[in-house]
This record gives sequence, structure tokens and C-alpha cells, in this order.
Amino acid sequence: VQNNVRINAYPNPIVNNKTTLIINAGKSATGIVSVVNAFGQVVLTAQLNVTKGENRHVLDATSLAKGTYMVKITTGAELLGTVKLVKQ
Repeated sequence: VQNNVRINAYPNPIVNNKTTLIINAGKSATGIVSVVNAFGQVVLTAQLNVTKGENRHVLDATSLAKGTYMVKITTGAELLGTVKLVKQ
């Protein structure tokens, strides 16, 4: 899966406390979305079911403070991908 996954976030920077993660996956999987702050702390998590092809997941960023974050998508111990996310 790792080599066949592309992740984008739109809009980025976040607008109206929401952004959509666009995940293009090579196969179906169940994963976890983790939002990590500049200190390496996980500040938001959500479960994610990915199917082969394009997937969209709306991320509610209301609880996030202004700053830069890394969004990580994992299945078990495997990191599928990351994307940098900004909240202004």
C-alpha cells in the first residue's frame, strides 16, 4: 500500500475549521488519521476506511489551535503517508 498512496489536503491552510483529506490508495484498508503538532503530540485522531481509488475524509479542525501540523495516516504499524497542514 505504501508506494501506492497519495495524500493531499484541501483547502490548506484550513478554512472554516474544516479541510478535506484526499487519499488515493492502491488497495482497501482500515486506518487511523493522526494530527500531530509541532511538539510531536497527537492532538486529533479519527478512524478511516479507505477503498481502492480516491477517498475523501473531512477533517474537523475546530479543536486545533493556529499552527502547523503533520497529518499521518497509518494502518497498524504501516505509515501510508503524511501531509503538512496549516491552520491560520
